[in-house]
Amino acid sequence: MANMCHPHPAQDLGMVLFLAISGSLFHNIAVDKVGKALPDVSSTEIGNLIAGSSSEAFQALSEAEKALVIPEIASAMTSIWAFFLAAAALSVVCSIPLLVSSSFFLHDNLSSSFFFSF
Repeated sequence: MANMCHPHPAQDLGMVLFLAISGSLFHNIAVDKVGKALPDVSSTEIGNLIAGSSSEAFQALSEAEKALVIPEIASAMTSIWAFFLAAAALSVVCSIPLLVSSSFFLHDNLSSSFFFSF
């Protein structure tokens, strides 16, 4: 009998692939948005800025620059959450046939069970 607690290796691969894609999307969207807010900053420095508010590059910004950068990073995060939501909805839709076939399998096994044979 298969272990129902641990996902199948294909599910693991799907999760890793999804995280890699979403991380890459976030980086590209954030670099683009922050680059428009701070056009004089190199893309490498912008990559350091979007690493987090505790990064040295972010701490080196003036308060005015931080006020420009923070909404752009938040906007990039919002875009990625929309991607997560769309992927979750697609997962639910794709799992419906599995749920239906599973319920038919369960019903067939229960109806042929010893307890239901009376």
